[in-house]
Amino acid sequence: MKSLQILTAILMTLALSACKKDKNTTPAPQPVSLVKSVATSTNGAAATTSTYEYNADKKISKIKYDDGGYCNFIYTGQTVVSDCYDKNGISTVKFNYNLNSAGLVTSLTLSTSVSTINYFDYNAAKQLVHTTVKNNGVVQSEYFYKYNSDGNKITDSLISTNGTSINRFEFYTDKISTTEQKNFGQPFLGAGNKNCVKTIMLKGTGGLTTFSPYGVPVMDAAGRIAQTSLTYFANTSVYNYTYY
Repeated sequence: MKSLQILTAILMTLALSACKKDKNTTPAPQPVSLVKSVATSTNGAAATTSTYEYNADKKISKIKYDDGGYCNFIYTGQTVVSDCYDKNGISTVKFNYNLNSAGLVTSLTLSTSVSTINYFDYNAAKQLVHTTVKNNGVVQSEYFYKYNSDGNKITDSLISTNGTSINRFEFYTDKISTTEQKNFGQPFLGAGNKNCVKTIMLKGTGGLTTFSPYGVPVMDAAGRIAQTSLTYFANTSVYNYTYY
């Protein structure tokens, strides 16, 4: 399951700050709030916690899990390698990311499935628009992503050998998301949403529609997400965030 955490990693924009400006200046970029920990509890069970560490460039350097497992991130040129280990220091999986000149992932392989390669395409805004998954050179599935003018992902569609599905997203447009890729020190995964997700509507093969609502995010004094929740079928997960 940790493989999914790293990939979908992924998990979620900017801390509010004031700056002086005049008519001849452009406002300075606001600093990115980096997530320190995420505690997740499902249906009231004891929470599990992931803790995040970053390098001097504010890129993810390590993820630690409360079961003693961890993942290290190593940056070399246009590659990122994430080595994951269990509590005994035994390797569990290695992620190999290849980046383009803009610093975005163009391909990904996992040590647990070396014959499968994930390919990624982006638009000019560094938003992911297309993913292709190939096994031994044969396309297994494709994902297509669309965004609105606010920069929020409104649909992602899957076409695979097992059928098709489409996710449609709605957002809390008055809530700025601080739990996107950049907030986890992973800008190489592309630009995230501007706002917090409100609902996901999934329609799969056969016409079945699943409605997954997110609770209204609780914000901290700095305007960052402190808590959010997701109800999927009969299960409700609550996520609590801390920041550096």
